[in-house]
Amino acid sequence: MWVRVKGWLEKKPNSYLGLWRVKCNNGTYTEWTTYECAKRHCDSINNEDSEGEYFEVPDPPRAKTKEELEEEEWRRECQRERERKANERRKERKRKEEERIANNRKSKRSDEKYVFVISCIQRGRKYTEYYLGDTDLLKMGNSRFTSSNIKNAKVFKTKASAQKVVDILSKNFLVDYIFRNLKVVRKDKKIFED
Repeated sequence: MWVRVKGWLEKKPNSYLGLWRVKCNNGTYTEWTTYECAKRHCDSINNEDSEGEYFEVPDPPRAKTKEELEEEEWRRECQRERERKANERRKERKRKEEERIANNRKSKRSDEKYVFVISCIQRGRKYTEYYLGDTDLLKMGNSRFTSSNIKNAKVFKTKASAQKVVDILSKNFLVDYIFRNLKVVRKDKKIFED
């Protein structure tokens, strides 16, 4: 929508020189030292016989129809539903992980067919490595802390003892920084008998 430019006179506040300001409805203004000059300029802007200047004003927002309001409400409802389901999935994953770790800590029976090792993946690499049992964290970046060969890995007879070591290692900042997916893995005992 196009609107004609209109002007009005104002005395500039806090002016010691007695400046006059001609302000316009499009946001512009000019300053004049005398009232007569400012009045003449204001009259020329407001002169109905001249062509004048126009500026574009955005159309006022129209009222939304009932269908548009219903559609917006439906979209908000869908978004809330998606967020609710995502929160439920997150809680379920967290609960299962806590349950798994709790079960690992409880299992104190040794099995005749299986033993347990600690597996991890070094950040920036894609293959699994196995913990060798060394507690000297200075050797962590070295090949003596983990090995890609499972036969060299430290063997735990119970899940609980392996999980205890995982808990201790995962609390350390350096271990968490260098390795990811630190977890207890069950392996066949025959692998280590050869």
